[in-house]
Amino acid sequence: GPSPMDTTVRFMALVGRTVVLRHPRPDLSIFAIVTFPPGSMRARQGDSVTVQIQPTPGRYGFTLTSSDSMATAAVGTFSYAVHFAAPEGALARYPTATRFEAAMGAAVLVDSAIARFLPSDRPAGDMLRFAILGPGTYLLAAPR
Repeated sequence: GPSPMDTTVRFMALVGRTVVLRHPRPDLSIFAIVTFPPGSMRARQGDSVTVQIQPTPGRYGFTLTSSDSMATAAVGTFSYAVHFAAPEGALARYPTATRFEAAMGAAVLVDSAIARFLPSDRPAGDMLRFAILGPGTYLLAAPR
């Protein structure tokens, strides 16, 4: 389906914010949830911070950017129930889509060719939660 829209959010750093990215109409299903706990962001100036979240074309992921800094971790959650499909070639490594789904984890791109998998947990079926330690591109992926 079509990718969620880019979003820019401005909020008070000491208050925090939860951002819910949704796929466009007609389903409006959740793509990702990014929670910035109170005090997790440090304003460059003043007391408000600005965060940009852009879905990554062709991948199940997003790029998070901000001119402000992170004081502590934010929390990301991918929700993939409606739009899950094992990518081409996945069944060559994983015998079933279920095994592929079990191998999936959250990863952050280190550079254009290397992804580092992050500790994650599953708060519900078809959801994957992970810590966001700073700006970067975060993906839902499985080892090749």
